[in-house]
Amino acid sequence: MLYFKSVVEISELHNIREVQYMAGHRYISSTERFLQDDIENLQEMIDNLHPINLLNEFSSLITGSRNIK
Repeated sequence: MLYFKSVVEISELHNIREVQYMAGHRYISSTERFLQDDIENLQEMIDNLHPINLLNEFSSLITGSRNIK
């Protein structure tokens, strides 16, 4: 997990070829995989923390069903 986090943080400051070199990846696809995983984690965080989703969870607690789509 620490290695993944390091590669993602480096990618915020450098282009993908520089990140590939610093991470020691032979193929650019190895580096791209790290960045793709980070995008998927970001989407999951957005889904969990978006105000509409939080409102849905809150209203389902109160009414027992989901009201907002």
